[in-house]
Amino acid sequence: MDSTALTIIGSGASGLVSGFLSFFAQHAISRKARLSKDAASRQLLYSEFIEEASRLYIELLDGNLKQPSALVPMYSLINRIRLVGSKKVLMAAENVADEILNSCNHSTITIEDMRKIREERRIHPMHDFTAACREEREELLGPCQSGH
Repeated sequence: MDSTALTIIGSGASGLVSGFLSFFAQHAISRKARLSKDAASRQLLYSEFIEEASRLYIELLDGNLKQPSALVPMYSLINRIRLVGSKKVLMAAENVADEILNSCNHSTITIEDMRKIREERRIHPMHDFTAACREEREELLGPCQSGH
């Protein structure tokens, strides 16, 4: 084979490798962008759930929640979480809902009752949910990009 043929083959191989590298780099960038977008939409959904569940919990503690229909928005959010969230996040959200429902059976709680419950470490309905959300975000994006 003469040197011209080797040059053409080398140039073609180099172009082919360059094309493959470009394709894989673009694929990685697209995947990272999709994961970031997915993580952002989950964060918004989980924030909505935290706000709604917190509002309901406070209404229950104040004795202001009278209608079961007030729970519908929280269960709607749980069903949306069921569509996109991990099993751990979903279970934690369902546990928050259970805690809220269990609180329905109690009378109005005073500040002193809240202090006692806090001292006994019995109150923290969102702790496991937020921890599961943080863990899921780190699994999606990695610890460096998840905001920690």
